[in-house]
Amino acid sequence: MSRKARNRTKIEPVREQPLDEDVESHGEAVHRLTGDLHDILEAIVSGCGLLMQVPSPAAMFDLDALDGEDLEDAPEVDEAFDDELDDDVADLADATDAEIGEALDSALDSLGDALGMVGETTRALARTLIARLLDRDLPHPAPRVLPASIPLSRADRDAALDEAAFILREVGLAEFDAWCELAIDPDGTAEMFTLPVSRESAHVSLLEFLFHRAESIALATHPLTVTERDASSWEFSRWSVAPPPGASLEAADFSRHVREQEYSLADRRLITLGASVIGELADDDGFAELFPRHHHLARALAGSFVDVFECVALDGRHVTLRSVRDGRTYGVHEHMDPIEYGTGWICAGRLLPFADALHLRSPGMIFVRPVDTDLARDAAGALERLGRTLPPALALEGVISSVVFGVNVPRAKKPAPTRADARETLAALQAVLADPEFADATPDPTLEGFMAALAEQAEAGRGRPSQPKARRAKKPKRRR
Repeated sequence: MSRKARNRTKIEPVREQPLDEDVESHGEAVHRLTGDLHDILEAIVSGCGLLMQVPSPAAMFDLDALDGEDLEDAPEVDEAFDDELDDDVADLADATDAEIGEALDSALDSLGDALGMVGETTRALARTLIARLLDRDLPHPAPRVLPASIPLSRADRDAALDEAAFILREVGLAEFDAWCELAIDPDGTAEMFTLPVSRESAHVSLLEFLFHRAESIALATHPLTVTERDASSWEFSRWSVAPPPGASLEAADFSRHVREQEYSLADRRLITLGASVIGELADDDGFAELFPRHHHLARALAGSFVDVFECVALDGRHVTLRSVRDGRTYGVHEHMDPIEYGTGWICAGRLLPFADALHLRSPGMIFVRPVDTDLARDAAGALERLGRTLPPALALEGVISSVVFGVNVPRAKKPAPTRADARETLAALQAVLADPEFADATPDPTLEGFMAALAEQAEAGRGRPSQPKARRAKKPKRRR
C-alpha cells in the first residue's frame, strides 16, 4: 500500500491520564506534606535511596577474587548482617569452590532478606501516608517507629524522590483506588495530588507497574532471558512503524511501547521459564499474596487477546466493541477521560477479561476514524492472512503498520549496533544454549530469526575481495 493511502484514515491519540481534567468535577485534592506527613515522606525517600545504592549481587561479588573489599562501597543495610558477611568472607580463604558457592548463596539470601525488609517497610510507609491523606483506615498495620534517614547527595535524592513517587502511585492504585502524584514546590515543600479513580481504571493504570516488575524479572532471571527479551524487541520492531505525519508522536510511541511489552512479556514463552514472564507471575501464589491486583492483571493478560474491533455503542464508561472478523461483541470499561472516539470508529488492540463479561482495554490500543468503508474489511483480511504464520500480537502490529499507516512490513532491522556486537552476542547465545541445562530447549521462530540475523550481521563484509576503486579519467588540460 502506498503512503498516499494514509489520507483515508485519521489516527487519534489516546490520553491515558485524566489529571488534566477539571479538578472540581473529578474530586482531585492537593495535600501539603508538612509536619508528620513530611517525616513519613522523608522516611520513604530514605528507604528508596538505600535500595537504589545497594549494588547488584553480580557487582558486589567476584568469585575469582573474593574478599571483604567487595563490600566497601555498599551501604550498611544492617550492621549485624554486615559483620556476619565479613566473617563469612574471611572464612573462605582456603575454601573449595563448592564451599564458596554455598557461602555465597547464603550471603545473597541474607542480603535479599535484609533488602526485602527495607522494601516492605518503605511500602508500608507509603500506605500510611496515603491513608492519612485520604482519611482512610489502613488495610495493614503501620510501622510504629519511622526508620532513621540516611544522607543522600543531591543527585541521589532526586533519584530517590522519583522512586518514591513511583511507589506512591503504585500503592495508591493498588490499595486505595486513587491516582497519587508527588510534586515539590519551588520552596522545597512537597505536595501530593490525589484523584479518585474507579476500580477498573486503577487496574488499567497498574499495568505499567506490572510490566515494570516483569522487566526486572526478565533482566534478573538468566543471561539467556535477557537475550530472549532483546530478540522479542527486535522481532517486534520489524513489524512496527512510526505513525504518519500529523499524529501525536508521543501518544503513538507510548502505545507502541505497550504493545511491544505485551508481546514480549505476556505472549512469548521463554526457554528459561517455560512460560511467558507474565504467565510465570500469574501462576505464582506468593506474588498473588503480596500483590493481589497485580496478580489479577497478570492472569487477565494471560487470557487476553488481540483483534480489530468496531465501536458499536457508548453508554457512559461502558463501550461495546464488535470484532470485525467474527462479529462477536465485548463489553469494555473505557478508562479514557473524556472518551475521544465514537461509534463507527475502528479500534485495534488488546482486550483483557476482567470480571464476568466485562473487559479492560489495553492502553496500547489505537483508534481510527475511517473515511471510507474498506478499512475494517482490509484490516480483518490482513489480520487473518498474517495470523496464519505470525503470533497474534505481531500479526496485529503488521495490520497497524500496513493497513492503517500504509507502510510495507516486515522491515529489515539489524539486531545489534555493530558487527562486533553481533559476533559477541551470537557467541554468548550459542554458549548458553550449549549448556546441558538447555539441552532439550528448542528456540522459537523469534529466537531462531534473531540468531540468523546476528550471524548475517556478524559476517557482513567478511570474505569479500577488496575491489580497486574506479579511477576517473583525467581530463585533458585546456590550452590557454
